[in-house]
Formats: sequence, C-alpha cells, structure tokens
Amino acid sequence: MATFDKDLFFTLLKTKYIARTLVYTDITGSTMDDARRLAHQVTEFPHGSAILSERQTKARGARDHKWDAFNTENIYISFILHLPPMYKTFEGRFDLEVAACLAVMQVARKFGVTAATPKWPNDVWVRGHKLAGNLVEDGRFNIPCSLNSLIILGIGINVNSDVRRNPELSSIATSIKCERGGKSVSREQFLADICACLEHNIEQTRDIILDIFRQENLFHAYQDISVFCPSEGRVIDGKFLEICDNWEVRFSDKSNEKIFQGRSDQYTVRPKALKKILIIFTTQPAAHCSSVNKGDDRAAEGGQDSSAESTRGEDALRHSGITRRSAQKVASMLQALVDTSKYVLCLVPESLITDTDDWMRTCSLLILPEPLANPALVSSKLNTFLSHDGKVLASGQGSLFVAKSLNIPLKEFTLQLSQSHTDFSTVRVKATLPTIPGEPTLSSPQPHTTDTLEESLTDIKSCAERLSKLSTGTSPSSRADQASLSLPQADTIVFPSEHICFQFFEDEKAMLAESSVSLQDNQSKDQSQQEQETNAKSEKTLSLTPGKAKVWAVYSETDRVTKPSIAACTIKSCIGANSCITLIGYDIGIDSPLSTSSASQVEEEIQRLTEDRFKREAFVQQIADSLLTC
Repeated sequence: MATFDKDLFFTLLKTKYIARTLVYTDITGSTMDDARRLAHQVTEFPHGSAILSERQTKARGARDHKWDAFNTENIYISFILHLPPMYKTFEGRFDLEVAACLAVMQVARKFGVTAATPKWPNDVWVRGHKLAGNLVEDGRFNIPCSLNSLIILGIGINVNSDVRRNPELSSIATSIKCERGGKSVSREQFLADICACLEHNIEQTRDIILDIFRQENLFHAYQDISVFCPSEGRVIDGKFLEICDNWEVRFSDKSNEKIFQGRSDQYTVRPKALKKILIIFTTQPAAHCSSVNKGDDRAAEGGQDSSAESTRGEDALRHSGITRRSAQKVASMLQALVDTSKYVLCLVPESLITDTDDWMRTCSLLILPEPLANPALVSSKLNTFLSHDGKVLASGQGSLFVAKSLNIPLKEFTLQLSQSHTDFSTVRVKATLPTIPGEPTLSSPQPHTTDTLEESLTDIKSCAERLSKLSTGTSPSSRADQASLSLPQADTIVFPSEHICFQFFEDEKAMLAESSVSLQDNQSKDQSQQEQETNAKSEKTLSLTPGKAKVWAVYSETDRVTKPSIAACTIKSCIGANSCITLIGYDIGIDSPLSTSSASQVEEEIQRLTEDRFKREAFVQQIADSLLTC
C-alpha cells in the first residue's frame, strides 16, 4: 500500500493557511470526528489544519449517510476552519461545499479528467459516476478570543483506487485513475492543488462562486430530473429550473406543472436518463455459424461421425443459456463506462426485439455480444432499426452473427495446423490514453496556481478544447503498422482472444489490413467471383458505404468454433442517414487469465493484466461514445 509523503506534500503546498498543519493516519473512524476533537486545541491545530486518513471505518455524508471509505490511495480529509457564525447557516455551509466542489472540479480537469462536473448540492460527477463528495458541519465550538466559530469541512475524492474492479461501486463511482486509463497521479501534488484552489475559492464572494457553479452544474434548464422527497417518501418526475441565490433548487412537477423550491436536506435531485442501451441475450441454442457446419462436414467426410455429433452437441450447449452470462459481463463493464446520467443500460432477452418494434423508439444503441437463436427474424428487425438511424454494436461471435444475418460481405479463412501464419500479427492499437497537458511530476514538481478563479476556469476550458482536438488525422492505409485510433499515444493492448489477426484503424475510417501472402495463397475463389456472389445475395442485403464492407474472419483449425477473430470496423449503412454498425473482433466481456505460473512473475503479470483492462475499456468506451454521438 502506497503511503502519503507528508514531506513531499509540504514542498508542493502553496497556501497561506489551508493544510499548513496536517495530521496523517493509516486508519481512523472518521476524520470529521477527529477534526472536531483536535480543533479544541486551538494553538496546536489552528485555522486551516487538516486531518488526512488512508481509510475510514465510520465515514459519513449528508444526512448522516454512510459511505465506503475503505479503499486506500484516495483522499479522505477534513479541514478545521475558524469562520464567522454565518457559515453555520444553510447558506454559509453551502458556500463552503460549493467552494470545495469547484476546487475538486478544477484540479480533476487539470489532471486530464475534463468531464468532471459539479452536481447540486455537493458532489462531483464524471459521466454519471461519483468522483467526489463533501460535507460541512457546525463544530459547535466558539474559538476563544475570537468572534469566529468552528466549522469542519470534509472532502472525499476517489483518486488512485480501481473502483471498476469493485462490483459494488463500478456502476455508481469512478476515480481519477480510472478516468485516466489506469494512470495514477501523485496524491501529494493532487492534494496540494486542491488546497490551493480551496483556499482561493473560500475567499471569493458568493456571487462569484454561484455564477460559476450555475455555469458548470450538471443540471441545465428544463432538463428531465427525478426528485426524491424524503419527508414525503415519494419521487417527483420533474423539470429542473434553476439554482436560486440562496442555493435552493427550483423545479416543476411534470404531472401538474406545479413549481417547487427547497434545500438539499428537503430534496435529492438526479438526472433522469431517457435513452436506452439494450444488451441482448438468448436462452435458446443459437444458430451455428456456417464455418461450424463446414467443419462438421469435413469431419464427417473423414469418417468421424461420432466426433462431429459430439462437437455439434457441445456447441449447442455452449451457445444456449450461458449467453446471458456473457451479456451480463458486457453490461457490467459498460455500466462503468457509459454516461449513466444520459443512458440506461438494459439487459433484455432476444424476444424483446423480435416480438415487437416498440423498443426502437427509445433505443440509442443495440448491443449483441453473442449469436442469437433466430437470425432471419433478427435480421429483419435490425434492418428496420437501421432504417430509423439505429446504431448496432457487436463483439466476438456476435460480430460474425451480425455480419451473416445482414449479409455483410464476409470472407472466411481456416488456418491449417501445419501452416505457418507468421504473417498474421497480434492486434495492436494506438491507445486511447491522452497526454495530460502540464501534469506535474515528482522529480520536477510544478504546483498549479492561478491569480483568479476565472483564470483557472479559462485555463481548464482551453485545456479541454485541446484534448478534444487530439487526433492522428491520418488516412487509412493497407499497412498494419500504420493502424491508429483517433487519440495519439501509442501502446500495445493485449486482448483475450488468441487469434486476432488484424490491426485496428481510426474509427469511422476502418479499412482492414490483410495478410496478403497467406490469404492470397489460400483463397479458393478470386476477387471477382467473391463480388459476383455478394451481388447475388437476397434483396435484404444491407446497403453499405463503398470501401467499408469487407470483413475477414480467420480461424485456426483447432478453434474455428469457439474463437473466431475478426478485426474491428465501423460500417456506415445507407439504409438510414445516421445508422451504422460496429463489429469488434473479440468478446469484450472476457478477461485475460494469468499466463504464468511462476510465483516470481505473478505480480508483474497482474500489473500487465490491469493495464490491459484499462486500455481495452478505453477502446470500448471510445467506440460506444462514437456510436452514441454519430
């Protein structure tokens, strides 16, 4: 477990009073309680003193809600503040909470988490997942020889914990590390920057921070929201109107247009996601791929009828009820990646999309992680969905299923065991981890300071604009080593599938790199014959943008049933103006197992797998975002 380096922190700290006195512990009940107790020793723990702990066993939030503070390498800190009595009021406490929210937002964005957004009343969210929260309490103590009162400000920030591997948190929380694709940050630098921004924000007038909070707040005018009223035990389906000058929230009830206004202890407000992402599973044996049947025919010709029957039986079991398990894994991963403030993820049976068209009205993205049982019916529904500008994402064998169901031109090739296939390269991707501008390093610390809060926010917005413009700008090429996604930093990603044979290209410009020697030597039909057969397919064949339709499926002789591998590509459909299909060549719900049994290499292997998980997640997130916004 990494410990917090107090000496390094103090060399980075550029404040007048915030955290100039710091108590650091490994574990405590609550830093809020510790601060309240220590604050009575005014000389030893003056205004601005802070208590920091790696873990808390009795962490609490607003309205005494309990929350998880057992993950280490985060920031759980409480500040002792000597402030005028007005900070004991609701408005005064809210001033401090907003000052803390903006400080976290500023620093998170500086470290590359540009989507960090304050949410009324006192949280910071990233794409619908909680990054940080804060709490202000009246210390119920008058500072001796002063007109000030004791106020305790607590801040909890998920910094370097991997919350995506925590099944209880992955769907609702995130961390700086997760949002940076697995890259940790210096907590000493991060906290030093938080302290500097917090001190600056506390000294601003309410009008200034209110104006900034309104601009940056997650909710916008007339946004659909769900409002929970604890006193009445009911939920109001409402429209957000505004944050008032006294920090109260104002909204309307959609059922009767009645206007409500109240404080954060009266209402809990959450965005209402109206769009759906449907992840489909089947509980029936899925239709076999043609390559499976071909393989069985070859086995039968060789006098291995019983073996072929066994293979077919095992294949039927493999593709029956367990597809729901694959779909659940995909749903679990996507729940941590997509913006849950805008989209609801739904795990639904195949019958939902085959029995009715109603789902198409609210479905923003349809995901098929596995083959389904009724390809003909599914094909008809997919064509209808695409004609209404639908978006479809498939992975692994689900990609082969979609390609064949929609008659997307597909070439298949089986590698013989004795055949050398060195021409087929492991998939490599330009990683989707952006370079973080101006990030400080331990060897050369550069604290983040600004003269005004407005300047800081201007710098943040400028930084975000630069990040959004990062792209390779390269056109597709037939050379595999030139493959790239739209973000700049090169890294190799190790995928779970063993026989992925192609490179990924920039999204929306996907052209598949061919291993020309091996494929040309073994093609049973020439290109013109392939094209003639393609043109002769049924009238339901999907219309595709020229040059984007070629998909290669490659198998080794031993795994043509279980591990088909195709390259990822996005196909723009001519059926609907904005419809498109993305096929991913590996099962995004499968993780890599440890490949070594050596005890001395286990730690290194775990680190590699962790890095690969983050890179694969970044890749899938980029594809999902592209489909949802195109």
